[in-house]
Amino acid sequence: MIIRIIIWIFALFVLSRLVLNYEKKKISNFGLIFWVLIWLIVVGFTTWPNISDQVAHYLGISRGTDAALYLAIILLFYLVFRLYIRFFDIESEITEIVKKVAVKNLKKKGKK
Repeated sequence: MIIRIIIWIFALFVLSRLVLNYEKKKISNFGLIFWVLIWLIVVGFTTWPNISDQVAHYLGISRGTDAALYLAIILLFYLVFRLYIRFFDIESEITEIVKKVAVKNLKKKGKK
């Protein structure tokens, strides 16, 4: 019972942070909906554990907790992959900017 209360409080905290970041335009509509759904599912599975067992059996997994962990790991791998791609894109953009600045500075030095 205590873990349920802790999860509910944490979920409310996360949801409040989501709304604040959405209002500050730091998160997109899709991001807001995605994370609200994730946390509602977490609260739902915590509140009604039988639902997670039913979902687990549908997926061919014996326990709801195992299914939740598998799905969480898959989600985390996907998010890490997206961050990796974003990091690579940002790194490429920075490299291009540095090249352009270096060429511009070289041209300025050549004119002197």
